[in-house]
Parts: sequence; C-alpha cells; structure tokens
Amino acid sequence: MKKIALIFSTLLIASQVTLGSSIGIGYGVTNEFFKGGDQTYTLPMINYEYDNYFMDASTINSIHLGYRLFQDDVYTFSLYAVPFGGYEVDADDLDSQYRGIDDREYQFMLGSEFKYYNGMYDIETILNAEVGKEGGKVSLKLEKPYVVNADLIIKPSINFNYYNSSLVDYYFGIDSGEASTSPVLNRYDGESGYSIGVGLTSSYRLTDAFSLLGFIGIMKFSDEIKNSPVIENGLIYAGGIGIVYTF
Repeated sequence: MKKIALIFSTLLIASQVTLGSSIGIGYGVTNEFFKGGDQTYTLPMINYEYDNYFMDASTINSIHLGYRLFQDDVYTFSLYAVPFGGYEVDADDLDSQYRGIDDREYQFMLGSEFKYYNGMYDIETILNAEVGKEGGKVSLKLEKPYVVNADLIIKPSINFNYYNSSLVDYYFGIDSGEASTSPVLNRYDGESGYSIGVGLTSSYRLTDAFSLLGFIGIMKFSDEIKNSPVIENGLIYAGGIGIVYTF
C-alpha cells in the first residue's frame, strides 16, 4: 500500500523547499489507512533544479518532472508530469478477507502548479491540478516558514485536496464482482471527495551540506473515501525524520 506515502511526500517536499537541490532519505510512521496496509515507510528524497527544469520526488508516486513557464519574486507557474500518479493498491497486501479485489495501478498524470508568495506575511499559496486516465484532483496548500535561528526553520502548513468521482471510484470503489468474493465486501460506487490536513515540518542545518528534517501531520478524509469497505481509518496521523544532502 502506497497511499499514505503520499502524505509523507507532501510534508517532506515542503521541508526541502528551502534547501535547494538535494538528495536524502527519510523514515515515517502512520496509523493504518487501508485494512492491512503498511504503517512504516522508507522515503528517498530528491529535489533537483536546472534552469527552469525541475524534479521533485520523495516517493515513487510523487515524482514530478516539470518546467517553470514563468517565475518572479511573487508568482510561479509550472507544468509537470507525474509518471506514477494515483496510488498503487496490491490486493495481496490487504487483510485476507479483502484480497479478492482487483489491484489498482499507478497512472500517468499531467499537472499544473501556480504559486503565489505574499511578501508581507511570508505566506506561500500553492494550487495544483492533476489529471490522468483514471481521474484527477485539485490541491490547495498554504505554508509559512519561521526562521528560529541561523540553523533552524519551522514551517506549518494547511492543505485541501479535492478528488473527482473517477479517481475515487477507481482507487476506493468496489464493483459487484469484487464484492462477491467476500462476505465483508459490499458494492461501493465512489463519488467525488476531499481531504484536509495540517502539517508541521522542520529543517535543522547540521553542516553547510547536511540538514536534518522532521515532520508531523494529520489528514482527514471525507465520507466518500473513508466509507469504502477497504478503508480502516479516515483520520490519519503521520510523522517521521529524514536527512538531506544539499548541493
């Protein structure tokens, strides 16, 4: 199960914004989202820029390959591709009574990103839209860095994600054939839903090249997602640490 890794990736990439081009490794823990899903994650982190080209990645399903069409001190607009968008769901990883469902696969997605930086309050607003064959989503995030001292930066954030009905139905829906495989499975037609979360990331500079990251977050999913028969919890807690080398 790779769904919760996306929560970690959102927090970790937010931490790397102030670090420039970097590579690193992180480790995170969470409560159970899918019935039988993983609760610990090792997360590789890459953030690389060359001219207007960029790559951000902290899990396989958060790899963003893009180009900044416009950038100044206030606004940034980018287009990007997500080679492994969506969420991989391997039925064999679920509890035994849910293994009759079909696997869900990653999908190739195209996205756009608009950033606005309010210099007066140091708040960055980030709006993303992504779409693929199996549906799409729109995300809004607000974040504000606090410079505690020359080495420590803390960044709280709030985010909202809207998932259209095609995406929710593909990744969380249960069709009649799947429902017939187990008495605990009922047909479930996914409808558009959302999630809202808050997070806190920190970056502590150990040396000129190495920094230690920390992150915690909470994400709440709407009924359209949490009522799926394969979902264990609609309120997810996540936290972890990482170390990054900046070049």
